[in-house]
Amino acid sequence: AVKFDGEEDYLNLGASLDFERTNSFSFGCWAKLEGTNGVLLGKIDEATRELDKAVSLRNSGVDANTFVHCESLRALGLTLTRKGDFRGALAVHQKALAILTTLGDHHLKELSTQYRDIAQTQIKLSQYSQAEQSLRQSEDVLNRLPHVSPETQGTLCGIKADLARLWKGDLE
Repeated sequence: AVKFDGEEDYLNLGASLDFERTNSFSFGCWAKLEGTNGVLLGKIDEATRELDKAVSLRNSGVDANTFVHCESLRALGLTLTRKGDFRGALAVHQKALAILTTLGDHHLKELSTQYRDIAQTQIKLSQYSQAEQSLRQSEDVLNRLPHVSPETQGTLCGIKADLARLWKGDLE
């Protein structure tokens, strides 16, 4: 195990890792974090020696371990969905949702995303009325945000359209 004191520490994995990716990828780590800031994974620009790309924690006043746990649960839920274990995915997504709801308004975007993940999983399980409710909850959370990206709005509209077609029996 590697231990850092939080002062300019890092573990250099060399140049063998390619972060210039066009497809999705995942990483994982077990970390006991103290505080609410920090970078879990980052790439240093060789020319400037500055942090170029990073997966970081937000300064939200929320315990970092709690937020990282939510993100880990979401990743697990998405993995289970890809593997076709929709019941397992739904249970994991609901655990993440339970944690996110306790974090307050600091993580509204993540909360909305979690509701959408749940809705998509419920659609896979043919739980259409529950999926409709989850989408409404996602919209309610988004309405509390000062700005919602067009991409997020488009994703929500796409899920709603799929759900409407399923209700009519047009999709399998």
